[in-house]
Amino acid sequence: MNSPSLWRKHHHRFLVRAVAGAITLAVSMCAFALPVLADPSEDTPAVAEEEVYSPVYDIADPAWPVPPEIAAETAVLMDADTGMILYGKEMHRRMYPASTTKLLTCLIAAERLDLSDTITFSEEAVHSVPADGSKIGMDTGETITVEQALYGIMVGSANEVANAVAEKVSGSMEAFADLMNERAAELGCTDSHFVNAHGYHDDNHYTSAHDLAKIACAFLPMTRFLSSAIPQTITSLRQTHSRMTSICRTSTS
Repeated sequence: MNSPSLWRKHHHRFLVRAVAGAITLAVSMCAFALPVLADPSEDTPAVAEEEVYSPVYDIADPAWPVPPEIAAETAVLMDADTGMILYGKEMHRRMYPASTTKLLTCLIAAERLDLSDTITFSEEAVHSVPADGSKIGMDTGETITVEQALYGIMVGSANEVANAVAEKVSGSMEAFADLMNERAAELGCTDSHFVNAHGYHDDNHYTSAHDLAKIACAFLPMTRFLSSAIPQTITSLRQTHSRMTSICRTSTS
């Protein structure tokens, strides 16, 4: 039988790999997200075509390999430790980020809350997002820990949980959106504006591959705090899934 220390190391490695994979997917999703259409009434600086489509990277060594051709509209490869850009393709172009928004939501929650704190779901948190969006089936009045909420967001992409976290941190979802913009600016994000914690489409909610990578680099070190509740959270998510499956079967029978 494995010792508790080996068990913790194993699950911590699992978590880091899972979150790293999620971050990689997040940057890829941002790369394929819908572009933000320019407002004709705004003055948009002219950009030369070669500046828009030529790859950008910080490596000056002529022996550095030629970057690949990729189908994504925008992309960036950033060293998480140094912030060095290893590859970029229109990395500052504004895009609608969808659920990759939740990286910033989780970062702020991990920075501002104790993982053992509890979150109780308000009616607005649960019902202000579309019923057909990503959820884990939380209901008004239910309570979970902050750590469980972070897993609900990262694993289940749960919109209602993102809302509840926003209310826990800032008192309201609107105030949390202001905090998101403040934190993004602190991280060096220059192409972003956030209006909600979950990323559901809004014309004024956008980011870039570059900014999303900045957020991901800040969030990755926080994962070391999130290893202790893996089994409990997986069990909780499974119980929620079983409950929702039962409800669906009952409603259709």
